[in-house]
Amino acid sequence: LAARVAALSRLGRGWVRLAYGRPTLAILVSQHAPADADPLRPHAVRAIPNGIPDPPDPATFRAPPGETAAVPVILYLGAVTREKGIDVLIEALRQLRARHRAFRAVLAGPIPSPGYGQRLRLALSADGLAGCVSLPGALEGDAKWRALANADLFCFPSLTDVFGLVALEAMAMRVPIVGSDAGGLREMVEHGVTGLRVPPGDPVALADGLERLLDDPGRRRTMGDAGYARFRSRFTLAHWRSAMEDALAEAAADR
Repeated sequence: LAARVAALSRLGRGWVRLAYGRPTLAILVSQHAPADADPLRPHAVRAIPNGIPDPPDPATFRAPPGETAAVPVILYLGAVTREKGIDVLIEALRQLRARHRAFRAVLAGPIPSPGYGQRLRLALSADGLAGCVSLPGALEGDAKWRALANADLFCFPSLTDVFGLVALEAMAMRVPIVGSDAGGLREMVEHGVTGLRVPPGDPVALADGLERLLDDPGRRRTMGDAGYARFRSRFTLAHWRSAMEDALAEAAADR
């Protein structure tokens, strides 16, 4: 919003302020979110992170022991685009292969650009990754929960997300996260405790983070459990609702 308002003419900015007035309260989804509320000059700003409903029991969707993957599974959920950091992730996976690390990666999500999808598949084939990286398309409902329940690592390399709900879903399913040290992930992932945060856009750092957890199943389990505890203590729908009610009540009392 801040960038869009700033790009308006002086007259346009005036119309925006006339339409919105000066808000009593602006609510951001993260304390690390861009200063979107600044053009509206609110009297107060609160950061209230999103919450999600309680997930299903992972055991409901986990594959039987004889059907689990023979190597660790790295899962990505979201749009398969350059802005989401997919190019960075592919380069990190290429480096992991060069380091002789065994894994299977599932990059699940829509591919809005057919041209980008074609180039991505060609790159996977050229880099020798086609056999260990799959692009199943968007996963929803039970298919999404099944993918999370059977993942060993969740990768969130996005360059643009302010607060990715899929990362919360991974935490809620006890899957440790390796992702960009940016935006709301700084609040969600406690570095070294519930996962690892790496510099955004850095494939070497991303490969290093993934490698550290690929090599340590015990640490993956510990981080997954810690992520679930963090989700329960901060990011449930009940926490979000309570924080919103408190913020709105305070704003109404200040009018």
